[in-house]
Amino acid sequence: MTQRTPPKLATWLLTRLCTARRAESLIGDLHEQFAAGRSEGWYWRQVLVALAQSARQAVRVHALSFVGAITAGWIVMFAWFALNMSMTGSHVYAFEFVYRTLGIANGETAWTVIYWFTAVLRVIFFAFGAWLTVRLHRAHPYAVAIALIGSLYLVRLVPWRTYAALEPMAMAIVHSTTALAGLFIGAAWAIVQEKRRGLADTA
Repeated sequence: MTQRTPPKLATWLLTRLCTARRAESLIGDLHEQFAAGRSEGWYWRQVLVALAQSARQAVRVHALSFVGAITAGWIVMFAWFALNMSMTGSHVYAFEFVYRTLGIANGETAWTVIYWFTAVLRVIFFAFGAWLTVRLHRAHPYAVAIALIGSLYLVRLVPWRTYAALEPMAMAIVHSTTALAGLFIGAAWAIVQEKRRGLADTA
């Protein structure tokens, strides 16, 4: 008889978002009951309840650190917003640099270069913001990274300018892709560093 396998995503969330000791004991109990005939729906409900309880406890114990880490990440991202506004503002320093230093005389080409330059900067700044967020809240690296990435929709509420280098739909895709890519890269970088540090400590 083939042994039933519990939902892998639910187990993954449990191991990443709950404290290690609690997750280990809970997973053992859930696997036993699932193997005894419990449904996948039951398994998911138990996992979601455990995640909610863990989140409530984390907020109670680490709320200040959690909020501070998210705030630090947003400060870095706002630094990009400020730089972007300066580069595309009334003084157009970036345009003067591209025109004089790079020798690009065509206005449309110059603004397109600036657009892609700010897109690359967005990846770099957002990656650093996510990295800093995770490093500041090491107790729950996955949870704080997910919270920061989940708050990305706030980008739409932040006033900033850009040159219409592409079609609106294409620009929206570029903006979302570069922002998400930066956050994922930074968060993954910090989490890998934490895992390596943990392995080095236990070695």
